[in-house]
Amino acid sequence: MFPRSKWLNVIFSTGACVAGCTVSSQCEPPEHAVISPDDRAPRGGDESCANDPHSTPELRVYRNPYANVDWLRDRRLIAQFHDHAQTRTDYIDLYDAAGYDVISLFHYIGVPQVEAAWKEVHWPPEAWLPNGYTESLSSIEQFYPGGEHAASWHLTGPFLSEYIELWDASKDPVKLDHHYETDQELIDLITAGGGYPVLAHPWAPVSHFSNLTGLHAIEIYSAFGEINYLSGVADVQPNDLMEAVWDDALERDPNIYGIAVNDWRGPFCKTEDCLAHPRATDSGKVELIAHRASLPDIEAAFASGAMFAVKDYGLTKLRYPRVESIEVDSSSIVITARGEVRWISHGEQVGVGEQLELDTLPLNSRYVRAEISDADGSIVFVQPFVLAYVGDVDGDGDVDSRDSELCEQVVAGLDTLPDHVAAVAAVDDCG
Repeated sequence: MFPRSKWLNVIFSTGACVAGCTVSSQCEPPEHAVISPDDRAPRGGDESCANDPHSTPELRVYRNPYANVDWLRDRRLIAQFHDHAQTRTDYIDLYDAAGYDVISLFHYIGVPQVEAAWKEVHWPPEAWLPNGYTESLSSIEQFYPGGEHAASWHLTGPFLSEYIELWDASKDPVKLDHHYETDQELIDLITAGGGYPVLAHPWAPVSHFSNLTGLHAIEIYSAFGEINYLSGVADVQPNDLMEAVWDDALERDPNIYGIAVNDWRGPFCKTEDCLAHPRATDSGKVELIAHRASLPDIEAAFASGAMFAVKDYGLTKLRYPRVESIEVDSSSIVITARGEVRWISHGEQVGVGEQLELDTLPLNSRYVRAEISDADGSIVFVQPFVLAYVGDVDGDGDVDSRDSELCEQVVAGLDTLPDHVAAVAAVDDCG
């Protein structure tokens, strides 16, 4: 068994498409038929549709996290979304020397039961760092607000600049608006405050997290977990558990992104374990793809999923596989990259190579993601592409009368949501 208590101790010190005929079919569907993501074939369709070569539902990419990326002009920014540099300039200097572009003044925050936890958000950085220090950095161009929160589990809140706190009734008899008690309340407070709730180091059985909703991302690789496994502190590979939690969460919400982090094991780590495992030290990072290194641009990239989670396992860092471009059309996804590409959907490998044809996937597939690896053991995790049937305008996994209504609203110019507009563009008509 994986000793959770040990870790907690360590951490705290579309229309005609209705009923299964695509819009190109002339079959008339039953009035209330629905295509369900639980079926590998459409249900409720007219028998004559079975003889129509166009009657089988078709999958399309409903949401592409890289849709707005300019692969020739956008910048690749190396970012860290969980490590405890705090306000220590010696730690920040080492992150700067390691080539990072984006980091946070980051530590435990809002946990009164932990003496070392911060009691206010350390933002803006100029208010907490020596005068003129940020201008002296050679690589780091941008800081963002963030910290590590805790209820029954830990979450981080990138871009949250409001202070929130685990409620301690002995300290505050009345629960206030900035207090939370449960993991779900913590997620909701981070979101309400303009942050992005990220499940931190979920190295527990997937059932432990199955009731959580509203997550923006999940940590799927941790240098902290890797080093502790290699050094024998953990008897189960934490990163396998974390990736399994991600795939399980994607079953319920295919819009959840994956990130990789260092968590105490970044470039400043000089402990015996870090020195003994140089491949694992400073191995968890995120590559943001943004127009500029401005705070709005890096937040936009993080919000939309225009990023890669990176297990940087080379002895020389920042030589992990490079993704040159990702192209999505009506029938395929093509990743041009320097490395071996494998495709994963619902926890199973469904293809290898740079090109994936959507018609090779089971019809009930709700997402597909990719991993790109090299001989060093480095892995670049590509964010999930959300899949839907042609005609599924709202992206809820089925095609019903609601999709026909939305289709007509888009055609009339009353609905301009990008996902809906793109979905309607994939069909011939709404009825």
